[in-house]
Amino acid sequence: MESVVLYTFVGLALIVATCWHYIRQKKLREAWSAWANSNGWSYHPAKNKRRAKTYSFLNRLNQGHSRYLYHRIEGEHSGRKAEAFTFHYAVGHGKHRSDHFFGVVLIKLEQDFPEIRIHPENFFHKVGGLVGIKDLDLDSIEFSKTFRILSKDKKFAFDFCNTGMMEFLLQKKTTALELERDTLAIFRKGHLEPNRMKSALRLLDGIRNHMPQYLFQE
Repeated sequence: MESVVLYTFVGLALIVATCWHYIRQKKLREAWSAWANSNGWSYHPAKNKRRAKTYSFLNRLNQGHSRYLYHRIEGEHSGRKAEAFTFHYAVGHGKHRSDHFFGVVLIKLEQDFPEIRIHPENFFHKVGGLVGIKDLDLDSIEFSKTFRILSKDKKFAFDFCNTGMMEFLLQKKTTALELERDTLAIFRKGHLEPNRMKSALRLLDGIRNHMPQYLFQE
């Protein structure tokens, strides 16, 4: 009798969870579609493994397995191509598998740049550094304590993390960013929500505007 009650309870819990997930995804699709329409962007709700591979050069988008992105929007912002989506990856298999989601918002810059990653000390700590990627300490003790700065190109890292940039990012201490090639991306744990797009794009604008102009002339 107890086993029947247990199985019934588990079955009902699964039904409730499935219904909740369906309703949540439906609301997300409607919200993203409305945001895209009002901003002149296009919206692609489906899971897309191929598109995820195009950004595999970004360290954060090249880990785990079963990688895909969805709820993807793309358009133009401040005269630059921009894109945003929720990214998924998994680690482990079977009962040891865990699934991870985070939001990504990115813009395309005018030219390619060396790789640099900046994030709070505990944000991507498990990812660690790649071979040849140095964890740098800058002149600002507060900035170095707040963020991890990883780059193969020390000179570029110091140019990128100029005084203005450090002061700006210290006002946004949860910022996790990666720049490689012509792609400047910011990351946020969990699913990306439409109501966070305005602040995310404003943050990307601020980062781009604090990059020294001479970097774009080299």
